[in-house]
Amino acid sequence: MPHTQIGPPHWIWERPPDLLKWKVIECVEPQGPSRYELRLCCGLQILSVHNFSREELWSLVDTASAALQRRHK
Repeated sequence: MPHTQIGPPHWIWERPPDLLKWKVIECVEPQGPSRYELRLCCGLQILSVHNFSREELWSLVDTASAALQRRHK
């Protein structure tokens, strides 16, 4: 499936001062492994990424954790 981008890649979104909420939604596949959707919610849903594998989500967690640890040493 080709990737689709709508609008310029440098859009800046103003959002309400609500706290960010991350959601991971499991999409159960009848045949094969489950896939996951990652949503970032902050009063406006501005990011929804589909079709992550479990391993890809753990890689994201590891990457974010490593970056935060480097910044605070």
